[in-house]
Amino acid sequence: MPCKTAFTVRHIGITEAAEDMARLSGVMDHPLMRSFIAFSIFRAFYGAGILVVTYFVDRETPIPWWLFFAFSMVFSRVLFRWIKASRSRGVLPSDHQGELHDREL
Repeated sequence: MPCKTAFTVRHIGITEAAEDMARLSGVMDHPLMRSFIAFSIFRAFYGAGILVVTYFVDRETPIPWWLFFAFSMVFSRVLFRWIKASRSRGVLPSDHQGELHDREL
């Protein structure tokens, strides 16, 4: 008796898979998507760090935890904008590195 599954497998050709990958690559190369991914990664690491720091601030200092969180919200926006600005000034997009290298030769 054949096993019934809740999903079906769709067989696609190599050209369809390549088209899907090209479409995904186009979405991932969009500046808005890249910014969203960078911000998400930043918030994940920053959020974990803030939880640890807030625990110690709450336990070891007289500063209220909610005041520290309020400061953290403002500080994280300023820090992310600074990182984004410094990154855009210092890093060349990978698409243009070859063009600049060809001009130097």
